[in-house]
Amino acid sequence: ERSEKFKPMVGRIVQGYIERWLNVNRRARGGPDSLTGEAMLSTVVAAGLSAGGVSVRVSRPGLIERDLAEADDSDMPALEKATSRLARRLSSQVSRRMKAARKREIIDLRRTMRANIKYGGVPLDLRYRSRRISKPRIWVVCDVSGSMTKYAAFVLKFVYALASVTKSIEAFAFSEDLEYITPWVKEWVGKSSVKSFLNEISRKSAQWGRGTDIGSSLATLLEKHDQMLTSKVTILVVSDAKTVAVDRATQSLAALRGRSRAVIWLLTVPGEDLGRIPAVARFRPYCRLFRCYSLSQLERIIRNELFG
Repeated sequence: ERSEKFKPMVGRIVQGYIERWLNVNRRARGGPDSLTGEAMLSTVVAAGLSAGGVSVRVSRPGLIERDLAEADDSDMPALEKATSRLARRLSSQVSRRMKAARKREIIDLRRTMRANIKYGGVPLDLRYRSRRISKPRIWVVCDVSGSMTKYAAFVLKFVYALASVTKSIEAFAFSEDLEYITPWVKEWVGKSSVKSFLNEISRKSAQWGRGTDIGSSLATLLEKHDQMLTSKVTILVVSDAKTVAVDRATQSLAALRGRSRAVIWLLTVPGEDLGRIPAVARFRPYCRLFRCYSLSQLERIIRNELFG
């Protein structure tokens, strides 16, 4: 009975170690899943754990690996539950790590030596440093032109579900230009469905479903919101990088990178050859690019890049 009680906990621990091992190997091969489109191995991991007598919940196998743009109305409830479950799991894991880091005290040798010169070097007065995990400040900048809207909604839902382990979250939507949507997103998160959000914001937004001008949009972000932007902000851009005026877009992205902690670009491109998207090669020096069109990819990228 006691072993049965601990099986779920063992399952989470083993799955975490396997995912960490996979991440280490990906980095050794030149980056964590960057531009590879490699599928999440959650089904394989779950099967291996189940074979060892550990139960792992995998609802509707393959759902979290599916392209979000292909989800129809019948898929939405299950996808929303999966999004919330993945976010809760990540939030819980990050929270535990933060608490452990606060408790762990490490002797700061340099400060200890300086403080104990007056004692002839005998370490009577120990000085400590803490390995704190800082909460990130996140800006989510979502392309809402054409088929990008479902990607934007699920990324916003996932990121805002991590509010307890972040310092702050701001949301922006862009197509031909950019607008600030944080108040709308805060009203929606946890209160209504993704479908309701898409319907509501499409009525409120002046940018929803229009063409794409990334250069103009990022320039507006820098001009109108420069007082909020600091070197502590990590910017998540959700877009397929298909834009007019690639030169201007590259210049705006370079300026944004110079003002922020990092720019992480979530490329919502399932199978297309990235070489056919001119902006990808131009953007690469100024951001970390990841192919991201499914929940499993989103969870892994957020885990590794913001909390890894």
